[in-house]
Amino acid sequence: METCTSTTAPLDLRKFAPEIRELIFQRCIDAHHNKSPPILVALRSDPKLYHEALGVFYKLNYFEVNELNTYRLHQLPSNKGVEGVCKLSIE
Repeated sequence: METCTSTTAPLDLRKFAPEIRELIFQRCIDAHHNKSPPILVALRSDPKLYHEALGVFYKLNYFEVNELNTYRLHQLPSNKGVEGVCKLSIE
């Protein structure tokens, strides 16, 4: 640890390979019921990283379709990224 240096500069996630960024996003994204994970909120101002993190969010979380929310599925624009949903629960 004596040879390590610390920095107060912001971390630039773009310096990491996409595969490493995906691993970072997986560690930061957990099932947040009815809430956006903080990493998604923080990345909203960076479209590229936001969409990468959003893709991980869609892969990791379960989404529920029931009689109360089916009407909203038809209202989603095609560019919302829901095609990346991997886990779906239909009640």
